[in-house]
Amino acid sequence: MKVIETVLKEKKGNIIHQGDSEITYKGTSSLWKTNILQPVDKGTFKIDEAETTVLKYKISFSNLFGFATIAGLFFGVISQEVWTGITAFGWLGGMNWVIALVRHNSMLTEIVDEIDLQIGNKPND
Repeated sequence: MKVIETVLKEKKGNIIHQGDSEITYKGTSSLWKTNILQPVDKGTFKIDEAETTVLKYKISFSNLFGFATIAGLFFGVISQEVWTGITAFGWLGGMNWVIALVRHNSMLTEIVDEIDLQIGNKPND
């Protein structure tokens, strides 16, 4: 859990709960739009140790899609075209969501590789 905590602090995440096998954080309040945690409302890392050790990660993008909905409605009303609103929603919500998922996948790979190094396993390439 120390590796996850360190990465979250580096990325300016706000840890709101930390237990033995779980860390919950809120996205950053940083105004820098390039921060990986900026679009995230809430995220949870959980280590599940049943037969094998599994790192589970859940994230919520409610604010992102709320903003995209409002922007889509705004552009749809201004242009008086439904498709303009749908396109604005799809572009703002969908593309930001895809970019965030790709970036979070790379962050998870970084975390898992660091954990593997600490326990003596060779990281996956």
